[in-house]
Amino acid sequence: MAIKASIRKSPQPGRRFAVLIGVSIFKDPEIHPLRFTKTDVIALGQLLTESQSFDKILLLLDEDATRSNVLQTINEILLGLRPEDLLFLYFATHG
Repeated sequence: MAIKASIRKSPQPGRRFAVLIGVSIFKDPEIHPLRFTKTDVIALGQLLTESQSFDKILLLLDEDATRSNVLQTINEILLGLRPEDLLFLYFATHG
């Protein structure tokens, strides 16, 4: 099933927000840690910062990337978004 998206051009450029989440270590010892998750998220954050095209970039890594913190961070941004704004969400972890 195809999903159709409508894209509207706003007369005003919107603000751009990025939430970058990386979880490489886990409480469950059966889940093997990931080697490059943290470095990937940090590198993407640096790239977005250097591009100067984002107004706010937030990183949540490992123990800071709890379910509660992730939901709270995203909700706080969503509550302040305007129709012309962009939210880029990146999540690096196990499938």
